[in-house]
Amino acid sequence: MFNTIEVARKIRAARNAKNMTQMALADAMGVSFQAVSNWERGGSLPDIGKLPDLCRILEMDLGTLLGEDQPETEIVEKMIDKEPVSPEELALVAPMATPKQAEESIENSREAGKAIPVHALSALVPYLDDEYLNGMMDRIIVQDVQDLIGVAPFLSQESLGKLAEKAEGKVDESLAGLAPFLSEKSLDMLVEKYTGPMDARLMGIAPFLSEAGVRKLAEKAMEQGNYEALKHLGPFM
Repeated sequence: MFNTIEVARKIRAARNAKNMTQMALADAMGVSFQAVSNWERGGSLPDIGKLPDLCRILEMDLGTLLGEDQPETEIVEKMIDKEPVSPEELALVAPMATPKQAEESIENSREAGKAIPVHALSALVPYLDDEYLNGMMDRIIVQDVQDLIGVAPFLSQESLGKLAEKAEGKVDESLAGLAPFLSEKSLDMLVEKYTGPMDARLMGIAPFLSEAGVRKLAEKAMEQGNYEALKHLGPFM
């Protein structure tokens, strides 16, 4: 990833060389004084859409500003030129992209219109608009339930449930981490598929299950001979 302190130093040095104040640069860029100040302190990087203007005003090329040897620089250049990037590439520079820029890159990507593995999406979800993200569900491939952990906090309960239904692999203990984000119906469905040990962590999902789901969990515990687990399930049956 980019060295924000080094980029900050280059912005500050180029601005000083042009005898510009931070306020003057902010006015020329159409951003707040606080934004420029933050860039020059290394607190953040300019978003991708602002980089062409910044380079033009400071009379420096993008490679000089971001670093010629940084693989992310090439990705940023492609995004500025509206060239295709993969979801994996976008994830590397997503903190510099606005939600609309991230969405546009996905739609223009080499994988545009193709299915996207949920693990490739997990690094992008914090930077995507909720409406757009929830509209992508039909294009997302899910192998294992554990792959949903990274996206669960960012999806609606309905969308997460749709992805859970797609999971083709076995359902493991990661189910416990998903429980607070799933509906009773979706969680009950995953309990049916669960094949792992009935440990204490899994017992923690009981408050999120329907009575039928708790009974199914109890049945699985008895099948494994884990009668101790039934003590934890009793209050929910």
